[in-house]
Amino acid sequence: MIHIQELTQPQGHSTSGSHERYKTPERLQWEKDNDCIKRMAEWIVENGIATQEEVDALKVKAIEYTKNAKDSAWKTYSNSVKSHQNTLKNIYQEVPSVSKTEAIQHLESDLNNTVNVTFFRSII
Repeated sequence: MIHIQELTQPQGHSTSGSHERYKTPERLQWEKDNDCIKRMAEWIVENGIATQEEVDALKVKAIEYTKNAKDSAWKTYSNSVKSHQNTLKNIYQEVPSVSKTEAIQHLESDLNNTVNVTFFRSII
């Protein structure tokens, strides 16, 4: 059993909220000083496992890897959504103008003006 008494929370409760709103400046400084990644890097250097330069290079590599993975995941997701979006656009284009109700025209306009379309599959 592990009893954690102190921990850092670099993103607050979520990545959309700012923990600066509810944490004291002292607490924020404590979290900065005791950040687990920072402390682990210090331990690695102090114990001769790697040099500071090697640790810094790993940090850069990790940031690059994470950014590339995020971009790849978004591209995979958005390509699938764009395919569905294009199918729906084609359906709207095939509807004769005289048959397009105001509601259909509104939906078509919304689809054409949306920057990031999201796609939800319902599971039945």
